[in-house]
Amino acid sequence: MGAGYRIRCRSCIYSSEFLLGIGGDPSPFYDHEFTILHPKTRKQVKSVIGHEPIHNIDYEYQLISCEKCHILYSRPIMEIKYGDGQVFTTNKNCSQCKGQGKVIKNLEDNINQLKCPSCKQKTLEVMNFMLWD
Repeated sequence: MGAGYRIRCRSCIYSSEFLLGIGGDPSPFYDHEFTILHPKTRKQVKSVIGHEPIHNIDYEYQLISCEKCHILYSRPIMEIKYGDGQVFTTNKNCSQCKGQGKVIKNLEDNINQLKCPSCKQKTLEVMNFMLWD
């Protein structure tokens, strides 16, 4: 079960919604050709893994904050175990500025540490608005 969050700023009009976690169908992605990934990421995964056997895939949609421009975004982050013990993790880089993305763990506890993507103030608040499947 995934959770939906609304994040808004108390200092400006910024507001955005994010679906995080996994829904009710955590089926292995290799059965679906990694269709939830961005086409460039899908190509990168196939290039790195090649024809090696995939042993396990762990994934979930995670909230990420760009350390450069402070935009918040949700992305499916996958850890793929393949071949002879190799591990590939999809990237977290910002698609806007290519800055380093940082996964935000424990959103409710860490929301005060995040800057608003619009006004850059640390005045964000989070509301849990739904469970998704």
